[in-house]
Amino acid sequence: WKTGFYYIAVSAQVPIVLAYMDYDKKISGLGAIFQPSGDIDADMAAIRAFYAPFKGRNASQFHAD
Repeated sequence: WKTGFYYIAVSAQVPIVLAYMDYDKKISGLGAIFQPSGDIDADMAAIRAFYAPFKGRNASQFHAD
């Protein structure tokens, strides 16, 4: 996963809005507002867990692990 967005949010002290699109269900939306703690490993695990149930158009290109 790319992490540049995370470092920008931590540096700017702003939250991250988790948005999603699920191709199979044809839904999209905004999830929780995520406040980064500065512990990138724990925070990225939480972000990956949020995105795990969603499927993209090319599901083989996305892995939440």
